[in-house]
Amino acid sequence: MSGAARKITKETAEEMILDILKEGGPMTTIQIEEVFRLHKAECPDSAALFLNKMRLGGKINGELSIEHKGWLWWMD
Repeated sequence: MSGAARKITKETAEEMILDILKEGGPMTTIQIEEVFRLHKAECPDSAALFLNKMRLGGKINGELSIEHKGWLWWMD
């Protein structure tokens, strides 16, 4: 068995991101990518693109954070 990450479906990725943000609170793109790496999972698109699509769809919130030197994502 390979240690490579497996591409997961859009639905699975969305569920995973929502769970991550529910449990961890606001997180950066890099922090979310790290959780995916730990689960050996890979978003259908790049993480930044996928997170932004979720933001534009109203599923999560996100904004550029100077303090965190990148995007910060959260749920209401």
